[in-house]
Amino acid sequence: MVEADSAKENLADGLRHVTDNSEIKLVEAAACGNLQGFGKLCERYYEPMVAIAYAVLADSHLAQDAAQEAFAKACCNLRQLKNKEKFAPWLASICRNVAKDMAVARTRQVNA
Repeated sequence: MVEADSAKENLADGLRHVTDNSEIKLVEAAACGNLQGFGKLCERYYEPMVAIAYAVLADSHLAQDAAQEAFAKACCNLRQLKNKEKFAPWLASICRNVAKDMAVARTRQVNA
């Protein structure tokens, strides 16, 4: 229970709208291909993304895979994000969709 509460707190903190100029600069740098900037964003948002994926998948290993896939998709599509201040909610949406797709695929495998 304590672990779940901690994950919820991290999730709420991690998904706030970006207001820190340094973080906006990281997003902008990452959008221009700066992998170090993107790496720092990955470090900041990894745990919240795993928590989002876990809420869908209820499997810690799959949740980690989903978070990693979400970061890969975000890296490839970051230039499409018009409002850099909304990076966290945008990333969360990608992660949620990846986790849902994984859940559907897992269900299909079980039913096959």
